[in-house]
Amino acid sequence: MRLFRDAPRWVSRHAVLGSALVGCIIVLLSVRPASAQDFSLTEGGFTLRPEIKAGLGGIATGNTNFGAGTLRSNGDFDHDVDYAEGYLLPKIDLSYDTGDFGSAYGAVAGVAAATRGGDPADFTVNSPSDVALDQFYAGWKSGKLLPSLGDDAIDISVGREYFNIGDGFLVWDGHFDSHGDAAYWLAPRLAFDMAGVVKFNTKPVSGSAFYLKGDFHQDNSELGGANVDYATEKFGTFGATYFNIFDSADQSFERDGMNVADVRAWDVPVPFLSDLTLRGEFAHEWGNDHGTDIDANGWYVSATYSLADILPWKPTLTYRYSSFSGDSDPDDGKNTAFDPLFYYGPGVWGTWYQGEITGEYLLFNSNEIAHMVRFEVSPTDTLTTGLLFFDFTLDKDNYFGTPVSDKHFADEVNVYANWNITPHIYLGVVGGLAWPGAAAKDAFGDNDTYELIEAQVVATY
Repeated sequence: MRLFRDAPRWVSRHAVLGSALVGCIIVLLSVRPASAQDFSLTEGGFTLRPEIKAGLGGIATGNTNFGAGTLRSNGDFDHDVDYAEGYLLPKIDLSYDTGDFGSAYGAVAGVAAATRGGDPADFTVNSPSDVALDQFYAGWKSGKLLPSLGDDAIDISVGREYFNIGDGFLVWDGHFDSHGDAAYWLAPRLAFDMAGVVKFNTKPVSGSAFYLKGDFHQDNSELGGANVDYATEKFGTFGATYFNIFDSADQSFERDGMNVADVRAWDVPVPFLSDLTLRGEFAHEWGNDHGTDIDANGWYVSATYSLADILPWKPTLTYRYSSFSGDSDPDDGKNTAFDPLFYYGPGVWGTWYQGEITGEYLLFNSNEIAHMVRFEVSPTDTLTTGLLFFDFTLDKDNYFGTPVSDKHFADEVNVYANWNITPHIYLGVVGGLAWPGAAAKDAFGDNDTYELIEAQVVATY
């Protein structure tokens, strides 16, 4: 592997990355303010609470794009892409408790983000930076106004805000951090450009009706729909979602007129195997976008076996199979490629950016079939480490329109560690290797082992 042939240069780059992150951690650890609640101001039912979140990340790759490199704006190919990201996310939360008539609330948050260098997929190039409004919303919760339904049974909000369904399989990230926005990998922006949400929580049933508008990089897609979940301790959680995308700019996606239906089951126990739980989800997309028929599917099934009651360090083993349809002929007036929509990976490596190499820069939950195996242990209450293996195959024999002779795309291994250094400071480190299959060799024209190491430190106060 090139990692060993070019060892001095590789080690030097990673030493710089490591030194920068260690320096950032030392600075963060040297400042130990009290918890965010200590800064809250409460007077006559009003509460004001400031928060701030800061992140720094460094990513270094070797044999980028399996040795083919990334074409930069100056016409050169960058074969070993290194870049860094950072952001600040200050926020102010406001609330007013009326007593008998529920509570009003709202928030405003800004974001300042920067990238130095550019990522291997060219989502961010030429060291962009940006300062912008992130969240700005207001809402009302019913409190004890409707005692027969329970506390805060109704929650109504409108504005630039976060909204998510399930574990991010379809709806989580309303703002795709790319181009001039900067910070593609750290992804500090999640708020939809506009949202109107009515939530209800009448346990065991909960759900929402929603209007959402994605950002420019999501074609300003506008949609409306509803979601419902039924949660039980004994049988798991079951959910269903439907929405229609009634307007989209159609610059990057064919979405205008798309319908989406999704059903899912979470953490379903297996009889007589109390340590084994199952998950699954199926989404169907259909409709007609200005003469193009849409007909696509995405789904997964997974099983997790916990050995926490048997072995030290609470080991768990997970297997997941996921499938996202592709399109064999983009010119036949029918689009069968699954649109991953507003997917995200909230807090768990491999979900839903599958693989820190392949999922971040090469395949994006469309025309993709993936086998995933995760083994994870927790040596302490604050430290979790794990190993991920992925096998990637294309659903149709093309890579973004480039014909391939074989559908096997790549195999990838990630090794990761999550360390909650303090209640406010988190450090994550990941190393990855990806070996090209025949499809990747056809698409990129090279067959080196793609190498990656990345780290992030996030502080929240």
